[in-house]
Amino acid sequence: IATLPKVDWLVIYNFLFDRLRAVRQDMVVQRLDPVTTIKILEPIVKFHIYSGQR
Repeated sequence: IATLPKVDWLVIYNFLFDRLRAVRQDMVVQRLDPVTTIKILEPIVKFHIYSGQR
């Protein structure tokens, strides 16, 4: 969905930003171990880097 030309990028960004924030909050609540946390955060960071370059 992030590359669909029919959907405005801002709509995609706002949706994913909101969902990824919820994931980060859940990680804190669940007190995940560091290795799992890093595995989850890596694609989130990639999304933010991609968004910043777009």
